[in-house]
This record gives sequence, structure tokens and C-alpha cells, in this order.
Amino acid sequence: MSYQKNSEVSANEYSKIWFNFWDNGTTRWDMGDVSPALRELIQDKKWELPSGQGIVPGCGRGYDAMFLARPGLRMVGADLSQLAVDAASKIRDSMGIPAEMADFQ
Repeated sequence: MSYQKNSEVSANEYSKIWFNFWDNGTTRWDMGDVSPALRELIQDKKWELPSGQGIVPGCGRGYDAMFLARPGLRMVGADLSQLAVDAASKIRDSMGIPAEMADFQ
């Protein structure tokens, strides 16, 4: 697939693009851990999180959503790639984080 500036990409094509990134392992933006800026904000700067619900769009493997999830703060990680959602759910389960605290869709 080649793309030109201002070309239209269908929703189906867009989903295939993201599927291919995850299927081929070409997710260079995935550091395998929580975003350093988020970690600094919460841990170093002692930013207090509200209770309720939050969402992390484009969550990938879900590290940020899992880091933020805690009793009283339910996080939802959303991603276009089902492969990413499945990977996030598997990591969450291996870490013993309840799905009620960090859900991936």
C-alpha cells in the first residue's frame, strides 16, 4: 500500500495497517514499560490521581493504563489493534492486576 498526501484511507485499510505493525513486531514506539514522563509525573512529582475512571487511547500493550490503575481508579486501555489488546490483557493477567481495575478493549 502506498499513500499520498491527502489520500483517503478506509477504516478497513487503517485497521490492517495497525494489525500489520503489531503482527510484524514493528512497534518501535513500544518501550516495554511505562512512559518515563508519566512515571515522573506520578512518582517524582507526587501528582495525585483522582478516583473514578480513566482511559488511555492507543494503549498498545497497556503499560500506562496498568501503572495508573489502582483501587478507586479504574482504567480502560483502548487500541485499534486486537493483537495489542490481547497482549495488554495477557501482561495484566501475568502481573495479577484484576481486569476490573485495568480493562483493555
